[in-house]
Amino acid sequence: MIALLDDDTPAVRQRVMEGLAAFGDELDAEIERQAIELDDERRDLLQEVYAVQRRARLRERWQECLAVPHEKVKLETALGLVAEYESGAGASAKLTRLLDGLAQDYRSAHGGADVFTLAHYLFRTRGLSGCGKNDYYTPAASNLVSVIDRGRGLPISLACVYLLVGARLGLDIEGCNVPNHFLARAVSGDRLILVDCFNGGATLDVAQLIPKGYDAGAQLARIRRGASAATIMVRVAANLAAAHARAGNESDARFFAELRDQTA
Repeated sequence: MIALLDDDTPAVRQRVMEGLAAFGDELDAEIERQAIELDDERRDLLQEVYAVQRRARLRERWQECLAVPHEKVKLETALGLVAEYESGAGASAKLTRLLDGLAQDYRSAHGGADVFTLAHYLFRTRGLSGCGKNDYYTPAASNLVSVIDRGRGLPISLACVYLLVGARLGLDIEGCNVPNHFLARAVSGDRLILVDCFNGGATLDVAQLIPKGYDAGAQLARIRRGASAATIMVRVAANLAAAHARAGNESDARFFAELRDQTA
């Protein structure tokens, strides 16, 4: 099959890709067992086989993730799967360690926890901030491991860091879908707080978030309801589809568009 990876017939190449992908995690071991010599061209062609395997694995586990009943666990699991896809094996476990570390460092510095000091800690003290124009439309901006490591992300990525760290501290924080932006929605006592994680963790007035021409009642209801884990998963998949399309990765762009549609 490897000898046919560069066959002139597209249908043959497709069947070969599918056949090799069916080996799953055993493919490298089988190549080694048979002592198959790979030139640079075939090594490059095998990368697409590995990509097919990664997509199949993510598609299956993504659907399993949707059945998880606990919203924060569902969201963190899904974002861990994205990190694994974009950064490789072990990235999901690394994400958990990074989030645990942020929660532990915050707790050591503040003792108790509240939504205001957590926002200040993450987006001022630790300096997590919004992407610039050069890296806004990249897959890394949706990969929470990369976001925490680099300190830059999309509005939805930064809001996810805030709410997942907050969950470790017992804080009631959710995502908030608003027109043309994504915020965090936090509860402090009986007060509803909206936090713009992309802009330094600034708190916002609800009235500022409803542009002219929008149904104020409907938008206020959306803000009070918050964004479910599935809603966030749809937006993350959509962002990744757009980012990969912009980077010229058409196969990945189609894959994440399909994942978005299957989740919606």
